[in-house]
Amino acid sequence: MPLLDVQKLRTYFHTRNGTVRAVDGVSYVLEAGETLGIVGESGSGKSVSQYSLLGLIPTPPGRIESGCARFGGIDLLQSSQAELRRIRGKRISMIFQDPMTALNPFMTIGGQIIEPLRVHEGCSKSEARQRAVEALGQVGIQDAATRIRMYPHEFSGGMRQRVMVAMALITHPELLIADEPSTALDVTVQAQILDLIQERQQSLGMAVVLITHDLGVIAGTCGRVLVMYAGRIVESAETRKVFYSARHPYTQALLESMPSVHAQGDTLFTIPGMPPDLTHAIEGCPFAPRCREVRDACRTTPCVLREVEPGHATACLRVQAGEL
Repeated sequence: MPLLDVQKLRTYFHTRNGTVRAVDGVSYVLEAGETLGIVGESGSGKSVSQYSLLGLIPTPPGRIESGCARFGGIDLLQSSQAELRRIRGKRISMIFQDPMTALNPFMTIGGQIIEPLRVHEGCSKSEARQRAVEALGQVGIQDAATRIRMYPHEFSGGMRQRVMVAMALITHPELLIADEPSTALDVTVQAQILDLIQERQQSLGMAVVLITHDLGVIAGTCGRVLVMYAGRIVESAETRKVFYSARHPYTQALLESMPSVHAQGDTLFTIPGMPPDLTHAIEGCPFAPRCREVRDACRTTPCVLREVEPGHATACLRVQAGEL
């Protein structure tokens, strides 16, 4: 049985300007110990799909319309807030995108790392503090016994991100969701944070969902990739297949837009057009207005993610029909 089984997840935001279909029928499976990457443009539904699992969608305006997400025999989408609080921070942990806003500026670093241990494991203050010091040392923070008494604004961006990693892993979760864990960090610190997550994953045997828009990060860390566009999964495959034999035109366009595939001085490729307005229902393929391979049928025929070869699924109608 998989560690996490998400089926037909739909999360909509009901606003004054209309209903935003942020996540529209997402399904995937995550095995224990696996590293799954979720990639796509900003606004494609990557983060919302994961926040939905943990009950972190602001209500209103957000609402989970349908679907199920089975985690260890529990449907996360049907769980009460009390049940989710027992899971969040214990069995499932999350590294948020911006550590400066995720960390409480009025609490010491130690107080925030200790909190999961006190809440979920009932540790004494002295035991929790000792484990917090050890956790900070494991993520590479020097003089942890002293720094544990400091506040978030006294840490650099890279150190704050290390604190987030320590806080997320201190309860030894079964699943870690890392939402853009290396955003706004320089490349050296970015590599250190990603290596740290991989190292801790191997030692704890946990599964990782890595959300990013950086295909280079995906290439170096993930075993399998979901490519999202307009709230839907448009391609799903092993990482190697995505990079060497991408089937969906959107995935191909993302790969073509990477600076590393262009010669120095060349004009960088950009995907023409803009993502669709998700307040309007989309009849056909959501990528059709921007696609180089579009045909009339693509604009009107509903697209569904289907396997085109073992372990490789795409939502492109023309690929499914054997035309591409």
